[in-house]
Amino acid sequence: MNSRSKKEWEALFNTQAMLDAYFSFQEHILILLLPFSQFNKDEDNITNLIGSDWTTKFNRIFKPQQNPMVMKFYDYIRGIKELRNKYAHGGFEKKKGSLLAHVPTLGAIPVELPQHNERGYSMIPIGDVDFTKICKVFDEFDMHLQNSEWSRAIRILEAGIDIRYDGEFMEQLNIATQSDESLNSFLQIESDEYARNANMDW
Repeated sequence: MNSRSKKEWEALFNTQAMLDAYFSFQEHILILLLPFSQFNKDEDNITNLIGSDWTTKFNRIFKPQQNPMVMKFYDYIRGIKELRNKYAHGGFEKKKGSLLAHVPTLGAIPVELPQHNERGYSMIPIGDVDFTKICKVFDEFDMHLQNSEWSRAIRILEAGIDIRYDGEFMEQLNIATQSDESLNSFLQIESDEYARNANMDW
């Protein structure tokens, strides 16, 4: 029992760390994709968007209501996000979803009832974690982006290009994403410019 408990705690902690890292990374990507998503520098407030939650960012960039495939991924990922939020708040679910065990001198702690007959109650919220399924959803969504209309924008981000939000640079991005030839030319120019600056070759 102690061995199983140790493994469950490790799985919980590792999954929590993975979810925190993934959603932090994705929110960063969403902001960097802003210039590729009909961004209006005079009307859109970047600061407000940066400070908004994941749902607002995702809907602003990918507009899942207009794309059934993206909506499918959105529903999956939103469910995983709720799982992450549950763990981030000590295992307490929204709307009185947790069973609270009141322990003298300790207080109320969340307890999960068994989902399978062979398992007793648990104070480790591990029953709803399917690590393999979570990774599969993330991998499939990332693969979808790399093979969708976002593919050239993703290549620019993966190249480590510093993204700016001024009109001139956004026009360059617009031209770069029109074709693979334009994209390769843009990446080469940006790479050469970075090398000159890094080597102080002015």
